[in-house]
Amino acid sequence: MIFYKHNPATPAKEHSKSENRARPLALFLIIMLVAAIPACSGGDAPPPGDIPGTNATTDTTDTTDTTDTTNTIGSSGPNVTIVLTAPYLDAVENLGGGVYRRRGTLIVTDKFGNVEDGTEIDLGIIDSVIAEGSTGEIAADATLVDASPRLSNGIPTGFSEAWIPRNYTQRSIEQDDWLMITGLLLDAEDKVRNIGNATIQSTILPVQTPFLGTKSGLSYVVGASLLGISIQGKIAETDEWTADRATTKNGMADVRVTYPAKPETIHVGCGSLPLIDDRHLPLNSARVYTVATAGGGTATMIDDDTFCFSSIAGWTLTPLPSAITGTTSVTLTLKDGGDQILLPLVPISASISVTANTNTALAVTATTGSTDINGVFVSTITVVGGDDSGDAATITFSAGDASAEVTLTIP
Repeated sequence: MIFYKHNPATPAKEHSKSENRARPLALFLIIMLVAAIPACSGGDAPPPGDIPGTNATTDTTDTTDTTDTTNTIGSSGPNVTIVLTAPYLDAVENLGGGVYRRRGTLIVTDKFGNVEDGTEIDLGIIDSVIAEGSTGEIAADATLVDASPRLSNGIPTGFSEAWIPRNYTQRSIEQDDWLMITGLLLDAEDKVRNIGNATIQSTILPVQTPFLGTKSGLSYVVGASLLGISIQGKIAETDEWTADRATTKNGMADVRVTYPAKPETIHVGCGSLPLIDDRHLPLNSARVYTVATAGGGTATMIDDDTFCFSSIAGWTLTPLPSAITGTTSVTLTLKDGGDQILLPLVPISASISVTANTNTALAVTATTGSTDINGVFVSTITVVGGDDSGDAATITFSAGDASAEVTLTIP
């Protein structure tokens, strides 16, 4: 507040009436202006939890707040990603009757890392590739065109001529078989299609739904479930399993695959086995592809390395004989830890340790390779030297999580 002090030494001055009326008004305005100026706080930060643009004392929002709230936590957009994962421990269940089942989980997200509970996912799976290619072309119509499709072993074929032997029949491409495009696409909705009912031609493959984009040089596979694999998903709301469909809870959906467990099918599609799997010709045709789509195709996944006809851990490797005295053959039989299924086409390795060597050098070798269709491998053990009684060695054979020892002693 401003105070005026009269100086008695100063002679009083006569003022006009207008000046006398203006002075009190000016003084009043000055007093009000000074009272409106807040005290300086030294630049203290706002209290924790205050939101910029909000008056913390009156809880009123300033009109100048233009914060964009469209992408806040909890936002949800179209599904864009589906990932399939599966456990390694206790992953395969023995249902009995020569049937195994493996479980997995689908993780579904939108671009914000969210997904609504109850989001529906459509599922599909194949275990046999009838035709494939790497020069496929699509446009905004219901066909895939390729001048050079081929069988899984690389032999050229046409879509209308392609066939593979399954169940002692010639299986060609049929309506409703899966087309899975594994090459780079512009539209996720174009990744998978089912074969349509139009005529299949040598270089033209009809599909049920027109493609959205245009692209050439595409890799793809055409196939079906012909060796017995099937897929189920859990409906989260009812906790029930159903064929070919699942729904999400907390961004995840439970899935499982069921398949025949026998020497003719075990390990189909596992790892690099299809390249040498002569149980199912042509070579490389016994492959497992899993497909999942959500949001009308805005999120689509094609997976070829998670599910296969897995065996159950706890393998056993049995040598016969298990004790030898010189050069001989040892028959090794490999079985899994479930139904004791004979495991074909599994590599067998060997390591050798000389445990006693007296006067004469003892050299031992053992041949290695893969089990045959009956889960058997015959190793030839060759012994050189070891003329002194008491010379000994241990040959350790290994396959997967199984191992077995053969002891050599010189009599």
